[in-house]
Amino acid sequence: MRFLFYLGHPAHYHMFRNPAAELKSRGHVVVFAVKAKDILGELLRGESIEQISMSDTGRAGGKVPMVRNLVGREFALFRLLWRRRFDLLVGTEPSIAHMGRLFRIPSLVTTEDDLAVIPLLAKITFPFAHGIVAPESCDLGKWNRKKIGYRGYQKLTYLHPKRFIPDRERVRDLVEGGRPYYLLRFSALHAHHDTGIAGFSDDLVRKVLERLKQHGDVYISSERPIPADLEPYRLKLPVSDVHHALYFANLFVSDSQSMTVEAALLGTPSIRFSDFAGRIGVLEELEHRYGLTSGFKTDQPAGLLKRVEELMSRDGLKEEFLEKRDVMLNEKIDVSDFWVWLFENYPESVDVLRRDGRYTERFS
Repeated sequence: MRFLFYLGHPAHYHMFRNPAAELKSRGHVVVFAVKAKDILGELLRGESIEQISMSDTGRAGGKVPMVRNLVGREFALFRLLWRRRFDLLVGTEPSIAHMGRLFRIPSLVTTEDDLAVIPLLAKITFPFAHGIVAPESCDLGKWNRKKIGYRGYQKLTYLHPKRFIPDRERVRDLVEGGRPYYLLRFSALHAHHDTGIAGFSDDLVRKVLERLKQHGDVYISSERPIPADLEPYRLKLPVSDVHHALYFANLFVSDSQSMTVEAALLGTPSIRFSDFAGRIGVLEELEHRYGLTSGFKTDQPAGLLKRVEELMSRDGLKEEFLEKRDVMLNEKIDVSDFWVWLFENYPESVDVLRRDGRYTERFS
């Protein structure tokens, strides 16, 4: 079979890397369609899977740039599919659903966001997709009829213990001496679904930082500009080593939903501060079923600071969260194996799942 995976964000590379490599090892043709992004290019450097660049003019805010970028990607994908034939298109990008319908190629859209969080993306994508691959805990509303559900999280495709082995050597500068360290992560909040969503203010960052400094080292990773007084705390690490740094951290505090999920899957205590708190099914499950994260809306800074101090006062915190992580993993599947089976046997695989709702347990 011939598979096209659309990579529009660094997270998509991590998410599709293992399933794509496994499909290629089985003799299938696998191609990455890549939207231009500096960090994504760095991650893909040296990757053996064929890469084709898709046009994009960046992630500037506003509806006009957003529409212009989408139209550019539609044309780029149109040209690619005009020249080359694929049997299945996979990604989060609306254009794969649109061009899949136009060229009569099945498309599977992957998501971990509930319908209420991504109404615009869902409106322009889900009607055209042949299937929507999403965790069981993800509520797609009226589009649940198209949902191909599984017992897990899409980030387990690369953070499952079978896929990821933390390496202290890759973060030697952070861990040497045995002193605890804490990571702060701030998103640019430029995505379409971030409209009206707030995160950390610089003043609140300083308050969190001052509390954490009393217990260990603090490092900041930020997509948005940060004030000069915070620059000395900026994390200087290759992007390929970020998950190792996240694993060995003693606490992760962020307004990034995506990296908060990653922290939870790695067993790192995490606190998220965002107006998305309480609205995302995957994070709600990780918080309330497994106790792996805590969420506060931006009108709850006092609650955030209190939670930081509470966690800092607990002995054996990291070990406690690693045990909680083990409980979570015992209830989830190896998502990468499941995706390989799903994609390689599509569309028969969907028929199997409809006949046997427990079939995914084979991938535990």
